Amino acid sequence: MKRISTATSVPNKFGAGKNGFTDGNVVGGIPSTDLEAQWFDSVQEEVANVVEDAGIVLDGNDRTQLLQALRRRGMSPVGTVRNLRASLAAASMSATFTADEVVVASALGGSRYLVSGVNKTINLATVGAGGMDTGAAPTGFVGVYLLLNPTTGATALLGVNGSGVALPEVYGGANMPVGYTASALISCLRTTAGAGFQVFAQTDRSISVATVLEQSTSTATGTPAAFTATSLSRNAKTVSGSVTFSCNAAAGGGTSVFGFSAGVGAQGINLTVSAGGTASVSFSNVPVISPPTLYDTGTTSAGTGTYQVSVSGYTI
Repeated sequence: MKRISTATSVPNKFGAGKNGFTDGNVVGGIPSTDLEAQWFDSVQEEVANVVEDAGIVLDGNDRTQLLQALRRRGMSPVGTVRNLRASLAAASMSATFTADEVVVASALGGSRYLVSGVNKTINLATVGAGGMDTGAAPTGFVGVYLLLNPTTGATALLGVNGSGVALPEVYGGANMPVGYTASALISCLRTTAGAGFQVFAQTDRSISVATVLEQSTSTATGTPAAFTATSLSRNAKTVSGSVTFSCNAAAGGGTSVFGFSAGVGAQGINLTVSAGGTASVSFSNVPVISPPTLYDTGTTSAGTGTYQVSVSGYTI
């Protein structure tokens, strides 16, 4: 980049060595600033480089391309939230989400926008902005997206059936309400048809649920064995809960939980219990590679052990 340097530029207009322009004054005999190709080329390439480096093809009919490029680079990843809160003490078709800030985007790698002061309610009994994108809420999971109309600044929540699928971070369905072009997945919650959201509490992207016993077996194994955690969203990144070990004989043993078949990242319990004794310990933020599949091990030195895994929360 360079500043104008022709003989008719205004010396030191913006400080020492920082020349500027003038319109001139015919009566006063002051000429307007002459232009130079080098300055125009410099400005053109400075701007064009920013646009092209953001992956945008130059379009002479689009006067928002520099703004688009800056929005792609100037914010945190889509779905980043600050002080997001939502909770229900009983099953309900409606839930309210509040947040200081949420980053939404037109697409992954697309223009991003910072939405502040979020306070929106979703009603799963309706369809469209503020409800489901299409159809009724399932028995399974519903993803909740925050939507933005960049032109008007309007925001809304939108529910999407997230049963059996991992939902994208930006809404990718065919039923985006008119005018809304940016979005971000902010939650994915367990639901029951006709009853709506189940009991939950969410802070930022961490979701707590009523504890569910997901695995209970008396088959001892030192090799991680797979089981399905039905309370775990396919968008889960980590899982929290508790493991329990009990035995009908005095024995040493334990139970561990894994999020990966290779047996890394385990948390669990390993100790000695008396005959008929039970021991339990909580685990938190175990990374999950292929939700809702988890893995566990269970071992005992004597008798028959019972090995249990319960889930009480996850992050998305």
